[in-house]
Amino acid sequence: MPQTGMHAADTTAGLDREQWPALLVCLAGGFVVFLDVSIVNVALPTISSHLHASGSGLQWVVSGWARLAPVLVAGLGGGMVVAPNQSLSLSGVPLSRAGTAAGLLQTGQRIGASIGIAAAGSVFFSTLRGHGSFADAYRNGIFVTSGLTAAALLALIDRHRGRHARDETV
Repeated sequence: MPQTGMHAADTTAGLDREQWPALLVCLAGGFVVFLDVSIVNVALPTISSHLHASGSGLQWVVSGWARLAPVLVAGLGGGMVVAPNQSLSLSGVPLSRAGTAAGLLQTGQRIGASIGIAAAGSVFFSTLRGHGSFADAYRNGIFVTSGLTAAALLALIDRHRGRHARDETV
């Protein structure tokens, strides 16, 4: 009997032709981050003398540069995802209501982003104002951002389960 579909035990399948460019972009991104951090490490003595930075200050320079490239890649990736995501989200909306639906989608995205930036920024700067270190402020801001993201994902999962349960009863 012939088998159809791919099973978890089938390890002979390689990458599809469409998957190779994504793999190459990921590998190139990793190489660029490695190269960038290596360049910063070579420049540390010069940075230290010009900025009169201590050892911990130099650690922040290296950490900042190590995080900058992934953040830029994520920002560019997010920018390239927004338009297709909106097209997909609005594809099921009747043409007569497309403008209203697009406005609601954009408004929801902007409100969510505003709340997240305000919450993370408030925690970050209140930690600094309370004479906390930059590392403490950064950590607290990341905790708030992670908490808001987890809450949004839980709400999405709950909504999906509710919709799935309604579909089964119909």
